[in-house]
Amino acid sequence: EGFCYINQFYSDYNPEAHIVRLGPEIWSQTHGQIDYFVHGIGTGGCVQGVGTFLKAKKPAAKIIAVEPSESRIHIGEPKGKHAILGIGAGLRSAFLGEPDGAF
Repeated sequence: EGFCYINQFYSDYNPEAHIVRLGPEIWSQTHGQIDYFVHGIGTGGCVQGVGTFLKAKKPAAKIIAVEPSESRIHIGEPKGKHAILGIGAGLRSAFLGEPDGAF
């Protein structure tokens, strides 16, 4: 009692926030002239949310998800230790669909 557990790894509000806010901001700032969106996978909410928005506006846009080479669980490799903060948490994203590329 007295707290709210956000749990950004599993809350549907995570990708939704990026569909509603960041996706439109990127679209506006690039004047729709965007061919690729490359983003590291942390929770997966940002890359999935922005990707969903951009694909709705420009289906030919490519969404590229990036993980540390030492912890590439989204392509089937085991998790490992690395020094990059914010991505490669070792948890498979509950949100991430099939990106156009994963590195």
